[in-house]
Amino acid sequence: MHTSIGAARHAGRLTSIACRALALLLSVLFSTNALAELYSDKLYAINILSQTADISDLDRKGIVVQEGYALYTTEIVIKGATWNRLRLGFFGSQKDAVSYINTYLSGRSGVWVAAVTADEYLKNKTLNDEQLFIKAQGAFANHNYQLSATLYKKIIAANDRRHKASALVSLGEIYEKSGDIAAAVDVYTQYIDLYPEALNLPRIKDRKAMLDEQLHAGRPWVSSGEISQSMSRHTNTIRTIDPLQPEIYTEKDSIITYLNYTGYKNYIDSSLRLSFKGDYDYSLINQATDQRLSANQLSLAYSTQTQTTELGRQACSGCGINGILDGVSYAYAPVAPVEFKLSAGHPVDYSSNAYNNDRTLYSLNIDTRRLLGDSNLSAYYVKQDIDGIADRQAAGLSFNYASNTLSVSSNIDYDLLYNDFNYALINLSFVANQNTTYNLTFNQQRNMQLSLRNALYGQPETTIQPLLATMSIEDLRMLSEQRTGTLHTLTMGAMRPVSDSLQTSVDFTLLHRDEIPLPYELTGNIPGYGFVIGAQLIGSNLLKDGDLSIASSEYMKDSKNESILIRLTTRYPASERIELDPALALRHTDLYGEMPLWKLFPSLALSYQAKDTLQLQASAGIEYADPDLMRAPSNESGYFYELKYRLTY
Repeated sequence: MHTSIGAARHAGRLTSIACRALALLLSVLFSTNALAELYSDKLYAINILSQTADISDLDRKGIVVQEGYALYTTEIVIKGATWNRLRLGFFGSQKDAVSYINTYLSGRSGVWVAAVTADEYLKNKTLNDEQLFIKAQGAFANHNYQLSATLYKKIIAANDRRHKASALVSLGEIYEKSGDIAAAVDVYTQYIDLYPEALNLPRIKDRKAMLDEQLHAGRPWVSSGEISQSMSRHTNTIRTIDPLQPEIYTEKDSIITYLNYTGYKNYIDSSLRLSFKGDYDYSLINQATDQRLSANQLSLAYSTQTQTTELGRQACSGCGINGILDGVSYAYAPVAPVEFKLSAGHPVDYSSNAYNNDRTLYSLNIDTRRLLGDSNLSAYYVKQDIDGIADRQAAGLSFNYASNTLSVSSNIDYDLLYNDFNYALINLSFVANQNTTYNLTFNQQRNMQLSLRNALYGQPETTIQPLLATMSIEDLRMLSEQRTGTLHTLTMGAMRPVSDSLQTSVDFTLLHRDEIPLPYELTGNIPGYGFVIGAQLIGSNLLKDGDLSIASSEYMKDSKNESILIRLTTRYPASERIELDPALALRHTDLYGEMPLWKLFPSLALSYQAKDTLQLQASAGIEYADPDLMRAPSNESGYFYELKYRLTY
C-alpha cells in the first residue's frame, strides 16, 4: 500500500470533520434538553397540503382519517397571495401529531405539524359537512358507489361551496364507473357552469367532450393515463497524464417515450380493464442497435365484486417472483378481508425481455387485510421449472402491524429445495418520548433468488440440459448456490423533529457480504465486513410554503473501499406553476487505499406546469472527478442534460 504523508493528513482531516458533524447531529437528536415542548397549551394539526389552487377531491384522495379526527381546509394570505391548506386535526401535542404521521402518512412528502389558533379550531371543530364528505370518500374507496353517490348528492344539495366542487367531480366519476355516461355528462356540465375559473376546468371539459363523443357513438369506454417523452445526452471524458495514451470519450443520446394507458368499461357489478405500461428507448447514435421496447404491463382483466381474472404481462404481486409474469392470474375474495390468488405462466426478469417459455411458474397466494386488528398477513407458495426440471420451490410470508407508537413489518422467502432463505427482513419502528422515532432493521438477502438457472452464470451453455451430460442435479444445485452470495445488514436509526420546519435523523448499518467463488470478478460484491453511517437534516417551508431542503452525509467503509458522500437537494416552488430543484453531491472514494478520488456532481432541474394536464421539465448537470494529490494517472469529466414533457389524460 502506497500512501503519502500529505494524503494521510488530508484523509485524517476529512474523517475528523465528518465525525464532528455526526457528533453534532447526534447531540441535537438525542439530547433531552435540546428541544422543549413548544405550545404545550395549544392544539395541533397536520398540514398535509398548501397551494394557491383550490383543494380538490383528488388532493384529499388516499388520506387516512381515523375516528375522532377531521380533515378540513383553511386559508392564509402571504405577500398578497391566498394559500389554501389541507389539514388534519386536532391533536393535543406535537408528539401525537408526529405519531399519526409516522403511522398513517409516512409516504407523503411536504407534511408538517403546526399549532392552530383558537379561531381556526372554533371554525372547524363542528364538521358535519366534512364528516359527510369523509364518509363519501370512504364509501368510494371501498367501491360502495351507491352509498357514495347518495352522500355526494347530499353535499351538493347542501350547497356547501368548500365541498360541492369536489363532490360534483367525484359524482361524475361514479357515474362513469357505473357506465351511466349521460348522468356523468350532466354532472360535469354543472361543474363547468358553476366554476368557470377552476384550475382543473380544462381537464373536466376534456372529460365531458370525450364522454359526449362516447355517448353519441355508443362506446362507453373510458381511457386515462399519461404519455411522456424525454431527450437526453450524457457524455464522459477520461484524460490520462501519459501523452501516449489517447483521450477516451463516450456519449449517449437517446429519446425515451413512456406510455401508461388504462382503458376500462364499468358495468353495474363488473368491469373490464385494458392496461399498458412501458417505454421505448431510441438511440440517436446507434439507431440500429440500441432500440429497446420495455413493457412492464400489457394485460386484460375482468373483475366482479369477488373475482378478478387477468391475462397477459402483469406485475405478479405476492406470487414469489421479483420480476413480471407472462401468464394468467385468478383472484377470489369470498369475504372482504381475505383473498386467494392463483397465478401461472412464465416469469420475466426484465421488462425489455420478449416472451420466453424456458421457465414455468405456478403460485398460490393468500392475503388478509385487517383480519387481526391493525395487521395484514399474506403467504404464498411458488413452484418454478426450467427445461422440465425443478428450478425454484419456495414459501413466503409477509406481516405488517401498525399502531400509534409501534409498527412491525416482516418479509420472508424460504427456498424448500435449498433449505435456505432467499431473504428475511424484519423492521421495527417505535415512537418514544420527545417525539423521537427509533428504527431497527435486520435484512438477510441473496444477490439473486436461489434457482437452478444460476448455475449457467460463467458457463458457455445457455440451457440446463447440456450441463446434465457431465454433472448431476445435486452438483448443479451446489454450483448455483455458490453463484448466489448473501448480504447481511443490521440498521439502527432514529428520527426526531427539531421544530415545525426541521427534522433530523441518523442511522448506523453493519453489513457483511459472502464471498462468491466465481471464475470471474462480480462487480460490486466485495466480501467481508463493513459499516455505513448516515445523517440527514430535513427542512420544510424554510423560505416559503412548499419548499423542501435535505442535507445528508454518509461515511462507508468495508474491507477494500472507503467513501464519504455529502449531498444537498432542494425543492423550491418559485411560483404557482414553476419549481426549481437544485442539487449538489460531493463524493470522496479511496479504493484499496491506493486510488483516492474526488467527484463533484452539481445539477439543476426546472419544472413548469403549463396546464393542469401538461408539465414541462428541463434538467442539467456536470460530473468532475479529480485524483487526490494527482496520485492516479487520469481525471474524468462529463455532463448531462434532459428535456421532457409529461401529458396526463
